[in-house]
Amino acid sequence: MTTTCLWNPPPVYPLPVRGKTERRPVNRIFRVGRNHHAHAVEMGRSVDKRVGVPFYFTKATGTLVEFGASVAYPPGTKHLRYIRMVLWSFFGIRRRAGADEEFAGVKPVPLRVIAFALVSCVAALLIVVANCAAGQSS
Repeated sequence: MTTTCLWNPPPVYPLPVRGKTERRPVNRIFRVGRNHHAHAVEMGRSVDKRVGVPFYFTKATGTLVEFGASVAYPPGTKHLRYIRMVLWSFFGIRRRAGADEEFAGVKPVPLRVIAFALVSCVAALLIVVANCAAGQSS
């Protein structure tokens, strides 16, 4: 009997085991958070920092990355890194840690095109706002 699924089941992510050649498959990731107020707020939970009671949460196995491996951008977000870099420069925000790696391998032409497109959008938005404000004041 053949079983058909409505969607493809998630792949199994094996991790290396110290001292062994075999790898261990990971099906679930359970995490324990202690004094990580930002994570609790992100999850919509309030945490009293004075108490230090741990809270538990799960992560999808698709978020698992081996130590030292780089995290790949999802499909369909080819230029997301460029957009983020341009927006960081607009607001004067730049990550200190890892900024050199972020800028390594950047192709200048797509970066300039995306920067021009974002500047054009901001300029058009400002023109629309100015025209609306001028129309209301007269």
